[in-house]
Amino acid sequence: MDAAFPETRVEPDGWGPVVDATDGPQLVVAGPGAGKTEFLIRRALHLVEARGHSPERVLLLSFSRRGVADLRARVGAGLGRSFTTIPAFTFHSFALRLIEAHADRLSGWDGVPSLLTGPEQVALVGHLLAADDPARWPVPFRGLLATSTLAGEVADFVLRGQENLVGPDDLASRARDRDDWRALPG
Repeated sequence: MDAAFPETRVEPDGWGPVVDATDGPQLVVAGPGAGKTEFLIRRALHLVEARGHSPERVLLLSFSRRGVADLRARVGAGLGRSFTTIPAFTFHSFALRLIEAHADRLSGWDGVPSLLTGPEQVALVGHLLAADDPARWPVPFRGLLATSTLAGEVADFVLRGQENLVGPDDLASRARDRDDWRALPG
């Protein structure tokens, strides 16, 4: 690990000094159920109560909307006083807010992109599939092009491909060896 960011392994009973160390960044890495959320809550409460930061100036990030709601509720309960809001967002929501705030300075952008919800993604894929030429698809899939089931499967396939950094060229190469994938690159 980089000497500028030394690694410190801490069990929950020794969190106090690490929670209190507020100069510079901290990266908390641990497995499921190890207490990362509890650590984050204690850190936020310390920043507000001991360091005097406004709750509105402490950013909390989580992976899910449920996690965000949990963070807000637990920090709010821990503060035991009124405040305007606790800025807690999903990573994706925060990233979109950054893009919205700075889109005018991003080269080549004439506006802020739209973020589609899961159902909107499936609907868009469904629209594209319904308009596609059935002859491009293997026979077993042709009758399914207008169904929401296939739209959901294809939308999920595209998302998994993005997660695994499978680009259009790589997908086209892989689809050459799989008849059931042959129409997906299009």
